Amino acid sequence: MFVLSFFSVSPVSAADLENDLPSPEELLAKVKKNTDGIKKFTAGISEISDETGDVVFEGKLFFKKPKMRIDFTGPEEFEGAGLSAIRTEDGVVTIDEEGYELTSTGPAGAGGFLNYLLTDNVDFGMASVTVAPAEEYNSGGEIRYYKMSVRMKEPSEDELKPVEMQNQFMAKLAKSGQLSGEAYSEWKNYSKKRGRAVQGNAGCILCGNDADIIIDSKKGVIKDFFILFDGDITETVNYEYIYSGGAHIPSKMTYDDGETKFVIKMYSINTAVPIPDKIFSYKKPQ
Repeated sequence: MFVLSFFSVSPVSAADLENDLPSPEELLAKVKKNTDGIKKFTAGISEISDETGDVVFEGKLFFKKPKMRIDFTGPEEFEGAGLSAIRTEDGVVTIDEEGYELTSTGPAGAGGFLNYLLTDNVDFGMASVTVAPAEEYNSGGEIRYYKMSVRMKEPSEDELKPVEMQNQFMAKLAKSGQLSGEAYSEWKNYSKKRGRAVQGNAGCILCGNDADIIIDSKKGVIKDFFILFDGDITETVNYEYIYSGGAHIPSKMTYDDGETKFVIKMYSINTAVPIPDKIFSYKKPQ
């Protein structure tokens, strides 16, 4: 004897779907869990922007929490040739070939696309953050990838006044011929990349820019990071990973802002053995 039963399935409401979505904090906690296991890595940085495809800039990066050091090499005319930049608790310190300090900028928690992965902060400052399935990344009915959208609040007129005055001044210089058209175009491109939140928290990893972050919730990694200006993508960072020490560790990062493109490739990664701090001591060229 067969019994045929019919089940009525209630449609899932938008509110129910929203309640089932992970929070931004939950998603970033998974990412942070991966990067927390990194004791040290050494990586190479190559800029690949010029038309010939030749490497026009090379750098080497050492990392050990909470510090980061970059050694720059390349053509003598290149701005960073022969310098090192060391990220410390107090900021980023730049030193010359002789080991003397040139400049300091800070705080340490601000800026740098590596900081998106390697920070201890999960502070959204003056931004609103929403999470939704990343439709263009998911397939087969599985919701694995999520898009975390970070949107800065619109600044007030008082906050915008200094920026607008500067823009008007640059436009007048260009109109009068005191600034070349090429230089003015470069200025406009630069101004698009400045943070919209004039009074944002400087120690916030996401303050100052709208962003869309694609997170693989299964692996707990950031796949793509998009910086936006007025809804248009101005900067992109793509991450690739290897599985090491029980975590998915960044193995390659590609940055592209339409003008400059560079790649960071990991040479070695250590997720278990502590590394002495002496790797951050500046070594004079032999």
